Amino acid sequence: MAGPTLLIRLLRTGFASIFLGALILLLVRVWFGPLPGWISVRTTLNWEAVAFLAFSGCLVSRAPRKQATPWMLSIFVTTPLVAAATACAFIASFRAPFLFDDYRHLLFAANETWLSLLKRVLLHHPTGGDLFFRPLGDFVFLWIYQWGHFDFHRWHVAALALHVVNTLLVMLLAKRICGGWLGGMMAGLFFGWQAAHVEAVTWVSALYDLLAALFILLALLEVMSGRRTVWRYVGLLMCGLLACVSKESAYCLPMLAAVLVGFMPADERRLAWKKVMLLGSACLSVFLFRYWYLGGLGGYQANSGGALAAHFRVLSTVQAIGLRLWALLFVPLNWSVAPGLVLKIAFICMAVALVGFARAGRLGARRAGLIGLFVIVAALPVVTLLLIGYDLSGARVLYLPSVGAAILWAEIAESVPDRRLAVLLCALFLPFQLAALEHNQAVWVPVAEESRQACAEAGAVLRNDSKATLFALDLPRTKNGVYFLQNAFPYCVAVNGRVDDRRISVGDRLPVALRPDEQVGIWDEALDRLVIRKR
Repeated sequence: MAGPTLLIRLLRTGFASIFLGALILLLVRVWFGPLPGWISVRTTLNWEAVAFLAFSGCLVSRAPRKQATPWMLSIFVTTPLVAAATACAFIASFRAPFLFDDYRHLLFAANETWLSLLKRVLLHHPTGGDLFFRPLGDFVFLWIYQWGHFDFHRWHVAALALHVVNTLLVMLLAKRICGGWLGGMMAGLFFGWQAAHVEAVTWVSALYDLLAALFILLALLEVMSGRRTVWRYVGLLMCGLLACVSKESAYCLPMLAAVLVGFMPADERRLAWKKVMLLGSACLSVFLFRYWYLGGLGGYQANSGGALAAHFRVLSTVQAIGLRLWALLFVPLNWSVAPGLVLKIAFICMAVALVGFARAGRLGARRAGLIGLFVIVAALPVVTLLLIGYDLSGARVLYLPSVGAAILWAEIAESVPDRRLAVLLCALFLPFQLAALEHNQAVWVPVAEESRQACAEAGAVLRNDSKATLFALDLPRTKNGVYFLQNAFPYCVAVNGRVDDRRISVGDRLPVALRPDEQVGIWDEALDRLVIRKR
């Protein structure tokens, strides 16, 4: 026994040394910005991943998980607290106008009826562009449009309501796995304030992600319920079907449920496995129909042709799953804008909390492995999109994997035997998530307004000359990590400028011949605005 114990101590010491070194580098990065060498912009994400993985190594132990002492919290206290804290954190996003593909969805909703939408999503096979099968999401867009129309405030209310419900479901799932309301509240606040969720909650087009997560969480809670009735089976089947027709990320649902079976008592696992098989049949049936409807895998299309999901590269996948995923869940900061003083102080508080958790907390190797597997499985459907940069562009795909990260922090909180110390460490850790969220929102909102203003100005030019048309040349796709002008620009001008979208065209190079009355719009980086002039 002495040999393995000594080896574990040596490994833990090594992990602790790596963790502290990486944490110090990140502290320097937060306070002083990118520096040449080890803490440049390119290496920041790698050091974030190293710090998190080494921190996890400090916690993993062969010893049984310590049982937390009771904490006087209940669902009646935590539910309104977590819901209110989550809603208040995203109030700033209500000022963000529509962006990018939002306009495409809005105009489709404005020109479609329930019957035409039903025919389109079930019978009319798509033939070009990115190929998706998300009928429930399309119906939800049409339903919300009946209430919200072109008022982006109402759309943000709908998105935030979904996020708050998902946050409460994550809290309940973490409570069921970890056994304590302190851990449940830690998971709920971590998920609700997760800074990588700004894109998922603020960008209207990401409603698909929120909707799929809702039914996935409901299904996972039912798998772990330990109850059996006909109506529960029917409800579970419906959750599986509705999740898969919301977004492609839901196809990992049976595997997620299988991972959670490992947390359940032995006498409840047989029933749970039956429910996993039921979910598997639901997801498989939707996938087969989707494959027929799309004529293949579908999804985002690669530049070289074919589905992007089919372009699997081993090195990119290893980098995405092994490093980038953990870095973005650990420190989800939009580094394109320098952190402010509040965020810097919050990072120091989080660093203190991490050191405290590393010393006082212990995770059983089996439970830690199951949580890590949950995160990886949740990320598998979007693995080709996981190489997200330092500006967090595309971070909406982290919405489902962050459920596993929330469960991990719940486990860590519950593993600290001293309840007062656990509460203190949670109180030091969580403000960084909130500060990072506010930092990322502060980047998102002005860029969204700048996009709206550019479209409005282009519309004004076209209104002043009823014969003029506009060709937008090589518009930027993102700005500071926020989706900007490239996609759906004609629809953006149509909505904000009140002109016919058929008068606007886009491209990455000028056509051979332009009509005499055609204007050319170019984004001027120096002026930071859309410049429109005749050729």
